[in-house]
Amino acid sequence: MSAHGGENPDVQAAIRDATYRALCRHGYHDTTIQHIADEFGKSQSLLYYHYENKQELLTDFLRHMLDDLADDLAVEGADPYGDLLPLVDRLVPVPMDDEDARFRRVVLEIRAAAPHDEAHRELVRRSDTIIRSAFADVIRRGVD
Repeated sequence: MSAHGGENPDVQAAIRDATYRALCRHGYHDTTIQHIADEFGKSQSLLYYHYENKQELLTDFLRHMLDDLADDLAVEGADPYGDLLPLVDRLVPVPMDDEDARFRRVVLEIRAAAPHDEAHRELVRRSDTIIRSAFADVIRRGVD
């Protein structure tokens, strides 16, 4: 989070939602601060009040998404097989609507760009760890 502005959870959530929509519409590389501002319905200056630049905004967006993913994949049910199916569905939904497909393309673009960006590289590592841990946990519980 930038030192420019205080954290307002409602504004931060609205910015993340706008970022998601802009990414789905324009892709990772082509999304601009202006695209996010257009989706947000506010000026670029408000985004710059909260974030230094596009990179910081996208890193915050990705970090928040990973926190949500970790929460979504943390399953402690009594039925490992019953837990495995929603886990697979969450990560590879079938059928996949257009928005899901566009966002999955964005995730692939982020992964492809991660070797050139330390913050995103670390977030990709973290996502891999979250996903592997979720599968390992449910499989371990199934074996037990």
